[in-house]
Amino acid sequence: MFKVDLSGRWEAFLDGDKHAALPCSYPDSIILPNTTSAAGLGPANPARETYFLTDAHKFEGFAWFRRTFDVKGWQEHQVMLTLERTRKTSVWLDGQEVSPVSSADHDSLCT
Repeated sequence: MFKVDLSGRWEAFLDGDKHAALPCSYPDSIILPNTTSAAGLGPANPARETYFLTDAHKFEGFAWFRRTFDVKGWQEHQVMLTLERTRKTSVWLDGQEVSPVSSADHDSLCT
């Protein structure tokens, strides 16, 4: 098995309206791995809560990320994508949504 490291600069779009279709443009960028708050994306959050972690930038909605990459010969191999600290996630490849191999939903965040 070979690995492709996808960390680095990605295009980003914060979609507060939660559209189900791919965005036409991605006006922001983010270095992944990271969080949108740590990257300074989203409106500044002036609140400071006692006894809670408070995000410097608070955003609720869909976060879309896009990056172009090329892997020669991957079609002949089983592919596994590993994501960390995500919530409900969909993956798109060449404009088509990719379905998970198993029929079970993989859309929960558990600790």
